[in-house]
Amino acid sequence: MWRFIFSVHPRLDLTDPAARDADSSDGEAKHMLKTLIEKLGDVVIRKFEGGKDASRFAIMCCREMRRLTNYNSAVQDVLIMQVYFTALQILVPFLIFSIIFSSFVLGIIVEKIKEMGLTHYLGDILAGIIFVEIAPLLTVFLIAQRSGSAINAEIAVMKVHNEIKSLEYFGIDPVVYLFVPRIISIMFCIIAFDILFSIIIFLIGSLFSFGILGLAHEQYANIFLESIELSDFALVFGKLLVFGFFVAFIPIYNGYHISIKKLTDIPIAVLNGMVNLFVTITVIETCSLILRFI
Repeated sequence: MWRFIFSVHPRLDLTDPAARDADSSDGEAKHMLKTLIEKLGDVVIRKFEGGKDASRFAIMCCREMRRLTNYNSAVQDVLIMQVYFTALQILVPFLIFSIIFSSFVLGIIVEKIKEMGLTHYLGDILAGIIFVEIAPLLTVFLIAQRSGSAINAEIAVMKVHNEIKSLEYFGIDPVVYLFVPRIISIMFCIIAFDILFSIIIFLIGSLFSFGILGLAHEQYANIFLESIELSDFALVFGKLLVFGFFVAFIPIYNGYHISIKKLTDIPIAVLNGMVNLFVTITVIETCSLILRFI
């Protein structure tokens, strides 16, 4: 009887339906896992290729920055105008922000130091935390969110309108004329603003130390200077140079290399550029902390 049934229906499946469902679910799970791995691999490959292109472009910009013959009158005009837009236009708001922030933060810190009897840690907190870490980071974020987005949008608009191709057609290198002046000006502005921010922090800290802790200005200055080392100055200066380079370079690279065919693509390019910029700032700050405490 059973031999007859299997001879008539050789493909008759008498397995448990639950087992068939389990096999089907297992196949779908394997397919989903395979698709996920393929997508992750594609993302990694694209990021790696993009990183190689960005590295080559960064090396090219650094090479052009070293050539003094590139700094003709036209390049100097672009550099000066970028300094004007980046620094001078926001100088007053930056000073107001620095004074308010320093007064608020230092007032709380000095008051808590007095309450906890930790006056001997005043210099370490002011020099080691605020001067070395907080002041550079706030300065970079303020300039990045204003000038970084503006540079990204400007380069993207120039690309959409084929202005960069026009420069190349007339034999003008956009790296020399457009990119290098912006990178140098942003580096200069970040260093200048951090120095200004640090001076404000030092002066307001002196006022609060005198008013709350009763420290004379000379005593406060000695405590501050004894708590900071030359290596801290070198670390801050090097970090500011790296910050300044990438605050200008990443928006330029995103605006210049991302495929933009119409004006509606510009906000997407700016958004992607700012996300990459803030991630880079976070990575640089993390690396500086590791180097400092090794």
